[in-house]
Amino acid sequence: MFHLNSFIQRPMVLIIVTVILWILSVSIVLHNQEIVVAAWQRKPVTNFNHVANYTYESFLDKNDYSPPSASMLYENGIPLGPGNSNGPSISCFGKGRYQFRYDRLHFSTSDNTDPRTNGRHYEIEWPFPIPPLLRWLVFGLAAATVITYLKKADKWIWGYNVFILPCSFGVVIASFLITRLPYFLYYPVISLHPDTAGYLVIVDSIDKGVLPSLYLRPPGYPLFIKLVFLFSNKLFSVVAAQSMLALISSLAFVYVVFKAYRKLTPLVSIALAAFISSNVHLESEISILSESVYVSVSVLAFGFLIAALRLRSTVYFTLFSSAAAYAIYIRPAGIFFVVIVLLTLIYLIVNRFRRVNLIALAAPFSSLLLILAFYNLFTFHAFTLNNNAELTLIAGISALMEQDDRYSRELNNAIIKIQGRSKPYEKEILKTSWNPEMYDKALSNAYSNTGGDSAVIGPIINAVGDYPQQKLHEIYKELYLDVIKRNPYQFFRKTFMTFLAYHQNTSNDHEIYSILNMLYNNTYIQRNTVCSSQNITTKTLCKDYSNPQPLPYFSVQESDCGSIVNYKQTFIQGIHYKIFSKLHKALFRNLLWPVLNLVIFVMSAIYLVRSRLAHTGAFILFAMSFSAIASALIVGLSTFPNIRYSYPTEFIYYAGAALLPVLWHLDSKIAISPTPSEYHA
Repeated sequence: MFHLNSFIQRPMVLIIVTVILWILSVSIVLHNQEIVVAAWQRKPVTNFNHVANYTYESFLDKNDYSPPSASMLYENGIPLGPGNSNGPSISCFGKGRYQFRYDRLHFSTSDNTDPRTNGRHYEIEWPFPIPPLLRWLVFGLAAATVITYLKKADKWIWGYNVFILPCSFGVVIASFLITRLPYFLYYPVISLHPDTAGYLVIVDSIDKGVLPSLYLRPPGYPLFIKLVFLFSNKLFSVVAAQSMLALISSLAFVYVVFKAYRKLTPLVSIALAAFISSNVHLESEISILSESVYVSVSVLAFGFLIAALRLRSTVYFTLFSSAAAYAIYIRPAGIFFVVIVLLTLIYLIVNRFRRVNLIALAAPFSSLLLILAFYNLFTFHAFTLNNNAELTLIAGISALMEQDDRYSRELNNAIIKIQGRSKPYEKEILKTSWNPEMYDKALSNAYSNTGGDSAVIGPIINAVGDYPQQKLHEIYKELYLDVIKRNPYQFFRKTFMTFLAYHQNTSNDHEIYSILNMLYNNTYIQRNTVCSSQNITTKTLCKDYSNPQPLPYFSVQESDCGSIVNYKQTFIQGIHYKIFSKLHKALFRNLLWPVLNLVIFVMSAIYLVRSRLAHTGAFILFAMSFSAIASALIVGLSTFPNIRYSYPTEFIYYAGAALLPVLWHLDSKIAISPTPSEYHA
C-alpha cells in the first residue's frame, strides 16, 4: 500500500520529483511567455475592427500576449511583418506591420487594404495553449515539494550564514542592473508631467530665499530636488538620484530583515527585487514626479519599523518615525502612517517597551507634522498638512455630482457643465456596472473628459464668486458631503469599485520602451513638454531641455502622419525586454499578490488578537498589510485608481508574502535577535 509519508522520507526520490516538477514549471512559464515555445498552433483571425489609418484590430482568446511576442500573423499563408511594430508605425506606414497586445492583435494588411473586404484569409501562429488547471497543478506541486525539501535541508542550507547577506544583496542589485542599464546607457529620456512645474516653482522659491507657498504641492519632493541641485542642476541628475535611492532603500530593507529575521533574508531580497524591477517602477523613477521618492521613503520606513520592533532600538524608532513623517511631506496619501504610528505606540505600551522607545517613536513624527501645519498656517492661514485635500475630493467625485435646489443657479449650471462632458454610456456604467475595470475606465474618462482638476474647479469658482481660498475649500467639502448624503449607495459603489480597481492595477504593466519612444518624440521631436511652458520659472529650471540634442539609440522616420520614433534594440535591452520583463509579468504582475495581502491582513489580525498584542511578527505583518489596504481606501474615497496612486504600496504585497513565516511562532528559529518574551525573562 502506498504511503505518502514514507515516500517523502526518501531524500533522493524527493529531490528527483522536486527537480522534475520545477523543470516542468519553468518550461510552462517559458512556453506561455513565448521565450522558449514547445509547440505552435495555427488559428484563423476574424472579426476585424478599424482603429485608425491603416490599423485594424482583432480580439483574441489568449490574453497574455505580452510584447514583444514571438507569435506570427499570416495573410493567405504568407507571413506579414515586421512584427512587434509600434502603434504609430502600423498606423502611418502599414504594409503588413503588426503587434500582439495582450488580448488583441493590431495589424495592417500587405497593401494597406481593408481586411474586411479584400477577401483574404488571416491566421496567427501562437504557442499551443496549456490548460490553466494543469498549469496551477504543476505549480502547486512544485511549491509543495520544495517547501518539504527546504525543511529537511534546513541545517545544510543555513550552515552557510556568511553567504546569506551578500547573495541577497546580489539578487536585488542584479535585478536593478538588468532593468536600469538599458535606460541609462542607451535611452536616457526624462518624463516631464504637468505636475512637474508645481514642484519646480517651489524649488525656485527656495533658490531665491523666498518662503514657498505649499498651497498645491507639499514640500517633501521639492526639498529632494533642491538637495540634488546642490550637486548638479540637471534634471537628469534628479532621475539618477531617484534610481539610486530606490536601490539603497531596497538594500536597507533587506539588511534590517537580515538583522531581525535572518533566514527570511533571501525571500525578502526576491520580494524587493520583484518590486523595483517592474516597468511601472521604472517609469515612475524616470519621471520628475514624487512617486518614486515616496516609495523609497516608505520602504525605508517599514524596514526601520521591523528593526525597531525586533531589536528594540531607539535609533530605529527615530528613523521610522522620521521616515513616516517625511512620506507624508512627499505625498499626503501617506496619511495612513498616522494610524500606523498610533498602533505602534499602543503596541509598545502593551508590551512594556522602554519610555525612551516611546519618545523616539512619537517625538519626531509629531514634531515634523506640527512644523508643516504651522508653516501652512503662517503662509496661507490654514493649520493643515494638505491644503489640496478638499480639491482632490471634489475632483474625484465630480462624476457623481447632481443639481440641488439649495444651490444657486450659477452653481447648478456649473454642475450641468461638468456633467455634460461625460458620455451617456459612461454615466450608465457609473450608475449600474459592477465590473471594476469598466467602472475605472468610465470614471477616469469622466474626469479626463472634463479636462482634469481645473475643468472641475474652474466652473465652481466662476459660479460661487471670488471667495478666499479657505471659503472655497469649505464649498468643495460641502459639495462632497452632499454627494454622500443624497446618494450614499452610489458613493459606496464608487468607493468599493475604485478599491477593487486599485488592486486590479497589479495585473497591469507598462510597455516601458513604447513609453520611451513617446517621451523621445515629445521631448526631442515635438518639443512638447512642460519645459515649453510660457512660465519663465519653469523654463529656467528646465535647463536640460531648453535645446535638446538627438540621442543616438533612437531613429526617426517621416511619414504622412508626422515623425515616427523607434528605439534601436541593443543586446542588454533585449535581455530586459524579451526575457526579464516577460518573466516578471508572469510571476509578479497578477492578482495573486493583493489577494494574498488581504489574507495576510486577516491572519495577522487573528494572531495578534490571540496573543493579546504580544506577537511581534503578527504586528509587523498587520501594520504592513493594513497600510496597503488603507492606501486603497484613501484612493477609493478621494479619487480614481490611477496606477500612479496604487503602485507605491505594491512592495508590501511581495515583502509581506516573504515575511509570512513569522506568524507561526518562528521568531526563535529564524531570528538572531531576542524576542520580547526573551527580554521580559
